[in-house]
Amino acid sequence: YILSNEEYRGKYKIGKTKDNPIIRAKRLSSQTGAIGVFKVEWSKEVPDMNIAESILHYKFNAYHYEKEFCKFELEETVEIAEKMLDAFFIDEYEKVR
Repeated sequence: YILSNEEYRGKYKIGKTKDNPIIRAKRLSSQTGAIGVFKVEWSKEVPDMNIAESILHYKFNAYHYEKEFCKFELEETVEIAEKMLDAFFIDEYEKVR
């Protein structure tokens, strides 16, 4: 998933969750010391969330801002993420069809 938070404008959190990303965003928003509300900007169901998260963190490492946040253009990043994950998991997607 990619989450935004108005307190961190232009910066996004790339992550993974076993739960629905909306639930994850609500949990992050309600943590002690959390500033602002997290919003799901993009999410994708994939065969292996650990690999998917690693791929995206590696790809966008140059945009790393601090902690788990990256600073990038959301639309372009979502487009790249979709293409990368689709290409990586193509064999797995074919098995399901």
